[in-house]
Amino acid sequence: MPSTSTNQRSDKPSGQPSERLLSSPRHLFVIMAISAAAIVIVGLVVLAIGVYSAHWRSPTVKTVSRLVPLPTATVNGQWLSYYNFLDAIDTLNISLSKPEVLRASGFSTKPTLGQLQTLVLERMVKDAIVEQLAAKRGVVVTPAALDAEIKKLTSQTGSPADVEQQIRALYGWDLNTFSQRVVKPFLIRQRLQESISADDKINADQIKAAESAWQRVKAGKEDFKVLAAELNQDSTKNTEGDLGIFGRGERVQALEDAVFALEVGQTSGIVRTVEGFHILKLLEKIPADPASDQGERVHAAHIFILAKQLDQWLFEQTKQQRVTILLSGYQWDSANARVIASKAPLPESSTP
Repeated sequence: MPSTSTNQRSDKPSGQPSERLLSSPRHLFVIMAISAAAIVIVGLVVLAIGVYSAHWRSPTVKTVSRLVPLPTATVNGQWLSYYNFLDAIDTLNISLSKPEVLRASGFSTKPTLGQLQTLVLERMVKDAIVEQLAAKRGVVVTPAALDAEIKKLTSQTGSPADVEQQIRALYGWDLNTFSQRVVKPFLIRQRLQESISADDKINADQIKAAESAWQRVKAGKEDFKVLAAELNQDSTKNTEGDLGIFGRGERVQALEDAVFALEVGQTSGIVRTVEGFHILKLLEKIPADPASDQGERVHAAHIFILAKQLDQWLFEQTKQQRVTILLSGYQWDSANARVIASKAPLPESSTP
């Protein structure tokens, strides 16, 4: 008979694969890593649902969205970050709480949260479009140009410290943030307008109108004042083209150079500036006055055809861009180049 001791061995052999797997530090680490990754993934899914469906905007969500670059919209494939969206809303809330800023912004009452969200989304989309279109036309703002503009600003309004203090009071930003979010977009638009004004193809209709006006001036059958009142596309239409009296450094250089080269009663040809197309007439020359340290001045009038304006050109271009708004309740109206809201934002208390 077989020995009894042989039958008393354990039914569960030691060293089974499952035991070895659980007892191995390496495998335990793998399991923990997988579990942590799963938790992170679930957390990100919950965050995305909260952001895109419920518009979560608490300080915690704002902090997380700075680390996790969730897009709030896309423009031609470029992501517009949700953090920047929340930060812009917070900034507007701060600045529009001040009555003087509210009035200067054209609001009679502080906008609702829903209105702020729509405004911010639309501004972010349009700023991205402007920057993309500028890049295509070779329009850039270098760090040196940005620094020069900041120095110009601070020299006009006080020391850098004074300016930064004012910016912090109005927006809660430092000077660098202000330069990137306000000054740089301003310079891009300014330089893009210069690029648009100099483009013959874009200004084909304006060039044709200016040439037609010049032919009428050359014919000499119509009074210059009457033509200016008929044709001008600026406020001088109401003053028969009168530009008033001015000296050097008060107008764009191309216009000044042309006017100061004329004799009284003489008209120029077509003079092109960033503003548009001018036909100038010198009405009077006022000699320099050494006693008052005043240089030579002129009294002039013009016939003026406005160059293609940036906002008009951008409206035409913006309708052609690929824009997707990812937040629920908002969509891009491509026909009118704007963001429209189809649902009210959730109450502040509903967000985590």
